Amino acid sequence: MVAFSGPMSVTPGATKIFTFTVQSGDPSRQIAAGFDVATNGGTFQAINGQDEQVVDNGMNLSHNMVPKNNNANGVAAWNFKWTAPTAAGIYTFWGAGNSVNLNGDLTGDNAAGTTYSITVGNPPTPSATPPPTDTPTPTATPPLPTPTPTSTPTRTPTRTHTPTRTATATPTAAPTGVDTPTAIPTDAPTMGDLPTDTPTQPPVDTPTATPLIEVTPGDANCDGGVTAADLPAVLMQIVDGVPAACTNADAGDLSATIDAVFGP
Repeated sequence: MVAFSGPMSVTPGATKIFTFTVQSGDPSRQIAAGFDVATNGGTFQAINGQDEQVVDNGMNLSHNMVPKNNNANGVAAWNFKWTAPTAAGIYTFWGAGNSVNLNGDLTGDNAAGTTYSITVGNPPTPSATPPPTDTPTPTATPPLPTPTPTSTPTRTPTRTHTPTRTATATPTAAPTGVDTPTAIPTDAPTMGDLPTDTPTQPPVDTPTATPLIEVTPGDANCDGGVTAADLPAVLMQIVDGVPAACTNADAGDLSATIDAVFGP
């Protein structure tokens, strides 16, 4: 830990004594310390017996080539003088201290830094300048779009053709009791020209005698032979009573037909 101590207010041109202290963080091993102080105004002066030196035209103060041994509490301190500048104002000290173990390298050492402000005279109080007020920049409002008139379509009437109603002549009823002469067509036939319908006697069907054909017994269909075709002809004669066209072709021919076709 490092720190400054001394007056915080000095009259212009006055010389005051200040102290810079280095406190070891590990007193059992760190046995000495060194320091360096700088300022932005005024001048430093070394004090005899403090093992310190002034450089940079009094703007910088540090220990000499040999670090100062710590006391029993692990503290090393240096007193020095500072002569304030003649101009009033607030001035600053910057200080750095290094606590070391004197082993010849950087291991085991530790450094720290701090600042200290001093008021010289009665410096003018800076006028508190109010921060500038941000004037909002007006945002250009885009003009509202001009509505484009929408043309309303004109409804064109559709001409619908209305058929003209043709007046139908309504026949005028002839007045009652008045005989309206009827025109007689010139080509109308006269009574003398009309044909006289004479009823015609329908022809009288005179039955023609069909000659009977003499056939072989069993020849029911009268084809001149006895075959299987004669069986249905015989059955028609038996069931329906259809007369045969030949003399010997009757129901009695059934057995003769069967014998002739299939054998007795």
